[in-house]
Amino acid sequence: MKHSGLFGLVRSGVGGAVVLTGFLLAGCATGPDAHPRDPLEPWNRGVFRFNDAIDRAFLKPAATVYTKATPQFAQKGVRNFFSNLGDAWSFVNSMLQFQGQEAVNSFFRFATNTVFGLGGVLDVATEARIPQSKQDFGLTLGRWGVSSGPYLVLPILGPSSVRDAVALPVDMKGNPLGAINDAQVRNTLSGLGVISHRAQLLPVTDLMDQTVLDPYDFMRDAYLQQRDARTGKTEQTGEATMDEGYEPDLQDQDNAKPPSGKDLPSAQTPLEEGYEPPLEGEGADASVQPAAPAASAGSEVEKPSQTPEMLPSVSGQTPHYWPAVPQLFEKLSPGLGENLWKR
Repeated sequence: MKHSGLFGLVRSGVGGAVVLTGFLLAGCATGPDAHPRDPLEPWNRGVFRFNDAIDRAFLKPAATVYTKATPQFAQKGVRNFFSNLGDAWSFVNSMLQFQGQEAVNSFFRFATNTVFGLGGVLDVATEARIPQSKQDFGLTLGRWGVSSGPYLVLPILGPSSVRDAVALPVDMKGNPLGAINDAQVRNTLSGLGVISHRAQLLPVTDLMDQTVLDPYDFMRDAYLQQRDARTGKTEQTGEATMDEGYEPDLQDQDNAKPPSGKDLPSAQTPLEEGYEPPLEGEGADASVQPAAPAASAGSEVEKPSQTPEMLPSVSGQTPHYWPAVPQLFEKLSPGLGENLWKR
């Protein structure tokens, strides 16, 4: 995991110094081309180059050997184990953010995988279709209205912001690995988490090396956009697409009533529906048809043949198909159909 006990000393010692240094260097990156959320760009680029050198010298080779020497099922078990530990901390942050549904999901994910998944090695919760929502204290501060502040690159730890850097010590305390008293076991597990996390990013970094012109700009923009989206700070237009699961508001549909009979044109609609002009050469006489003889008393009036469009539905009701299932439930219990459809 990124915020593991292995770097607890580095985080606690460097975090405050980096934030203080960042404020001292504020304003050094000014000009028309400066990113508005990256006033510390000269400092950040220097730390980025340092981190990249450390990564290429140690972390990337270790992750490459790890992926080649470790079977796939073992790698997946390691990922599941650390992901399960993250669900425990996500539960706490979801509660702090008053996200009830996400908190319930994180709790049951952790409980299910810990009990039935051999301590989290098996991801039983995902097989049970329990959604996962990763949270940390930086996101919690963002939900509380704390601004992210300037973009900040931390030594070893990588992309961050002033808000997220301040939240790092809290995330360190919330890491369940911190409850392990044996320092050797704790650091070994923390190092394994770092290598496992770096191994997952190998395809991404390899692709970046081949396609991205400025990796620093790419990492900065990707990090800021992802964190903004998680804290709900992105602009919401209110317009959803079909891919986002958008359904029209049922209340608006109820307000949009069909036009009444007064709004329809008088006596012209039946003529317009199915009206066919006379063929050429028939003349005016052909267009005038003799009136049908009046039906005598007691004789049956011949009814026009009904087309499939005119046939009534079963039980005199309009047939409903799958898109109208909520309306069917609405007849059974008011509000049930709308709630089921939204789920």
